Amino acid sequence: MKTLDNLIHALNEDETIIMYRKLEAIIDKNPDYKAAYTDILDKQQAMVRAIARQDKDRKRYENIYEDALEALKNHPAVIQYLNLQAEVNQKMQLLFSIIENDLNEKRNVE
Repeated sequence: MKTLDNLIHALNEDETIIMYRKLEAIIDKNPDYKAAYTDILDKQQAMVRAIARQDKDRKRYENIYEDALEALKNHPAVIQYLNLQAEVNQKMQLLFSIIENDLNEKRNVE
């Protein structure tokens, strides 16, 4: 349990995660930012669905998403939030991978 407590403490002290949480609160409180964030997510989901289905119009969905990203330049907090979100996701994937590898090693030893 001490290792878990240390991990939780380290995550709570991580500068990227702290900034991510601050920006998340700002976006949640600002209707314009919230709408821009929701809009980009909707367009991203549509693009991903089109790519997964190998839709003949998938390039159009990609262009719509790219245009929406370009429009976010007017909302720098949302852009920064999306960038931090990607960083946090990478950190979490690495963390899960380390935990999974450790568990697999312990399982193989037993």
